[in-house]
Amino acid sequence: MFSAGRLTGWRAGIGARRATRPGILQRGPGREPPKGGRLWGNPYMFLGRRPFREAHLRGYIFAQHRAGRPLSSIVDDPYVRRLGSETFVWQVIEDARTIAALERDVREAIERCAPPC
Repeated sequence: MFSAGRLTGWRAGIGARRATRPGILQRGPGREPPKGGRLWGNPYMFLGRRPFREAHLRGYIFAQHRAGRPLSSIVDDPYVRRLGSETFVWQVIEDARTIAALERDVREAIERCAPPC
């Protein structure tokens, strides 16, 4: 409940505990990050971007290619356009992993269609 501008009961305890927990670095005036680097933010940024969108798009392109759609049709697909910009899509297509997957698929298709020797 509110009384004279103060929080009472369990609500007062939440804010008090959150502000005084040891080990929590708080932002604000007078609270600077330690020297030698930036502490705020993601501590795993040195590992690089997380390529979930690239992997999702690569899997979609590969699945559609296996289904028999030509690459030009896949690139013009509205779903692919929603996943990212044209530059992003072509970066994924030109990636060595995508080319290797498509190349492997084409080789398997050729072997399946080739007459027995």
